[in-house]
Amino acid sequence: LLVVKVVTNNLVSTNSAASSTKSKSFSSASKPNFIFVLADDIGYGVLNEELSPFTPNLSKMAQEGISMANYYSQELCAPSRAALLTGRYPSHLGIQFGQLMPTADGGLTLDATLLPAALKDNANYKTYAFGKWNLGHSSPNYLPTARGFDYYLGYLTTQNTYWTKSMAQYSGMHDFLEASTEGYWPYAGDDMSTYSTHFYRDHAKAAIQSHDFTEQPMFMYLAFQAAHPPFEDVDGHLTGLTEDDVDTSLWTLACNFTAGHHRQQYVMSIALLDSAVQAIWETVEAVGQGDNTYLIFTSDNGGCPQDGGTNEPLRGTKGTLFEGGTRVNAFIYHPSFQTQGVAREYAGLMHITDWMPSILSLAGIDTSVVKKDLDMDGVDHSSFWLSSDEATTTTTTTTNGPREHMIYNYYWNVESTYLDKAINASVAVRNQQFKLIHAFVDSGYDGWHSIQSSTLEDNDDILVLGPRCTESTAMATGTFTYMLFDLVQDPNEQTNLYDDPQYQATKSELEAILAAYETTIVQQPSLTAETSVALAYWTANNHRAQPWVFTASDVLKNMAT
Repeated sequence: LLVVKVVTNNLVSTNSAASSTKSKSFSSASKPNFIFVLADDIGYGVLNEELSPFTPNLSKMAQEGISMANYYSQELCAPSRAALLTGRYPSHLGIQFGQLMPTADGGLTLDATLLPAALKDNANYKTYAFGKWNLGHSSPNYLPTARGFDYYLGYLTTQNTYWTKSMAQYSGMHDFLEASTEGYWPYAGDDMSTYSTHFYRDHAKAAIQSHDFTEQPMFMYLAFQAAHPPFEDVDGHLTGLTEDDVDTSLWTLACNFTAGHHRQQYVMSIALLDSAVQAIWETVEAVGQGDNTYLIFTSDNGGCPQDGGTNEPLRGTKGTLFEGGTRVNAFIYHPSFQTQGVAREYAGLMHITDWMPSILSLAGIDTSVVKKDLDMDGVDHSSFWLSSDEATTTTTTTTNGPREHMIYNYYWNVESTYLDKAINASVAVRNQQFKLIHAFVDSGYDGWHSIQSSTLEDNDDILVLGPRCTESTAMATGTFTYMLFDLVQDPNEQTNLYDDPQYQATKSELEAILAAYETTIVQQPSLTAETSVALAYWTANNHRAQPWVFTASDVLKNMAT
């Protein structure tokens, strides 16, 4: 089994008086704050050697915090956000296959209770959300402030331009909304054309500075746009970031690091995200909350090589159930986790659904009750992170931790989409060592991709001609294949053990998990694309994306009318 080094040293606990030389412990009367940073399309290499020159601050926080060595998100934007905010697998929410498109009439099921609502209801948190939503907006009832957030500022759909906040899919439409618990309105501040990473940084800092921590603890969800395309925009940014937008040192670093414009844009957007997170944490410290705040960082899915992304050395891309599409960097930081310069890694198997019960537990909420009430698939890891073990050095493997297995996803029971388990219904499951996956190969998206590939020309516009990072691409061009991998010995999925008779018992064990899980899958509804109706409503409302389906049960008002 994989063995990694872990150091535990007087870690702070909400249930004990444990303390460190660098930070005071939380008192029972002082609930911790949470800053949850969700990056977009940033693959596994971002905090490792490959891209670490662009993430000095995030890498430092990961080293001084607790880095997750076996952590998984979902393979696409909407399923990941749904899993994060509900603690439930996407296939238990009816959002397992494909993307939630901008004019779809529907979204994340309204029967689900979200993390911010659970924090508010059980521990009186004030909750903020900035950035990408992507969980539905046809009705006001799908908006963030109808689902538990007190305040929201960001974009509702899958992708946006960084400066003008225009929808990539519909030219001339702008997607930028502000909302409270009373209603919503198109954002019209003078800073709307600020580069989005800097925009969210500045508004997050302002929210932290104005928040009354004596009255309520804070939960802030920062769903940054970086490093999702498109990087191109108008008004002097036709090719994205320019030399005038970044420091000379960053521009030079990007140009020296990789040939090709798309890849340079990708790494520069990551670098600006890195500095934004540092500025936000410095604000937390400036208001005296550094010792009482957890900062969590991860990405929604792996990178897409066609957009300049990388998941090296893992196999596969965003949109796949291979490791490159789902395994990403993640860490939780608190000053008390610092262990005199020795990096801590937590090797327990962890899925994005696990953040919700773990955060609720850190907030002092009894997750044994809440988990059952909310039907969560996630498990609580916090007791493993907050161990009071006095030893300075110990070891752990994937068997340390509460999760014994996880479902990557299961493309099954999708209304109006023909899926056959024998020929095209992709699925993956793993235990603490082995992974069983039925998926497409030879489709151009399941391979191993390098951001510094010598086969690419300096002008990497050729990237956009390749297959997109979606399951539909694979279904059209790939070969459906059954595979088994030993992820401890073969984390990059190079050796298929499926037909090796000595692994028959392992296959049977994983197949049994899938068979039991299959009976619980919720049908994904076929959402109507109301493109003409939505576009007509947005056009009539100053070309701004917003809800267009209204009922008497709406909990939010359109404050602009």
